[in-house]
Amino acid sequence: MKKIRIAGYPDLEECLIKWFKQCRNCNLPIGGNELKEKAEQFAQKLGHKDFKSSNGWLENFKNRHNIVFRKLCGESQSVSDELCSEWIKKSSLSSARIFTGQHIQC
Repeated sequence: MKKIRIAGYPDLEECLIKWFKQCRNCNLPIGGNELKEKAEQFAQKLGHKDFKSSNGWLENFKNRHNIVFRKLCGESQSVSDELCSEWIKKSSLSSARIFTGQHIQC
């Protein structure tokens, strides 16, 4: 029988999973590197100085939340390069607003 482990930083994981779901609802492709980067940003904003988003942490996070990275395909899942660029530009310019929870209810 597998041992179920709980998250060491539940507040961080709650924010990260909400952000991830928002991105997926907008058909934005999110990979492991993006998740790890956002986890580091959330950890910093939440004051978790000892948090490290390692590959092992990522695998455990994905398992805890049943996340599988698959290619988003089909016409209904397509996102234009322009929309992706616009979203990346906005998210990097307003990262303080995004990561302080103004868009995400943590």
